[in-house]
Amino acid sequence: MFVIVIAIALPRPTSNVLYANAKKYAHKIIKIIPADETNDIADEDTPTVGLAYFYDKTIEQCEKVVSINPKNAKAYYKMGVAYANKGQFDEAIEMFKKTVNINPKDAKAYRNIGFAYDQKEQFDEAIKMFEKSISINPRDAEAYFLMGGTYGNNGNYNKAIEMFEKSISINPKDTFVYHNMGLTYDLKGDYDKAIELYEKTLSINPKQSKVYVNMAVAYDKKMNAEKALSCLKQAATLGDIGAEEYLNNIVEISNK
Repeated sequence: MFVIVIAIALPRPTSNVLYANAKKYAHKIIKIIPADETNDIADEDTPTVGLAYFYDKTIEQCEKVVSINPKNAKAYYKMGVAYANKGQFDEAIEMFKKTVNINPKDAKAYRNIGFAYDQKEQFDEAIKMFEKSISINPRDAEAYFLMGGTYGNNGNYNKAIEMFEKSISINPKDTFVYHNMGLTYDLKGDYDKAIELYEKTLSINPKQSKVYVNMAVAYDKKMNAEKALSCLKQAATLGDIGAEEYLNNIVEISNK
């Protein structure tokens, strides 16, 4: 084998979503925690804070709101998102629990409690929260996806795949889920299925360089150096720095 590449999946980009710094799932799956999709902070006419630099400001503003109105569920929710993005998951859980105490039908808050518990490696508690979220909103593809990630973090790859499939049944165009399901099959040692899912991902969005990198890894494990190299070249064409550097190293070695 010749490919020495760390395979990772990156969070899907979006302008109004805050991402937690998840580093779990064998360095491969990076999960997300969505923020409230509105463009205000706790009922104030203020833009949603989307940069790490301003998380503390978000918390500060929302604390002022709840000091005036302790029943403002949205303020607690936004504080939970800010704390989660700072990696302060105990505080995030506390804020999200305050959210559901005020609004017990807030499926997103339960989902995010589950995410925070996952990051604390309290997987059983995480699963309970995802199940609660889904009981409120059975069409929440993101909850199934995150629950799949938790099962994967706990080494239960079959259940992870089951949850990913449920997520895809609700949102069949979500390339991020296909990609991560492919990575899960890779972890199971089923490289053919992993490649099939990478190809499905690329059929929807052919410009994802990391998918080509991960497919190169799978082909490499199958001892198919030619296809692995082809995937790395495609990744490099799309601007993947790691793939480009590795290809340059191959050229340097071959010229010696």
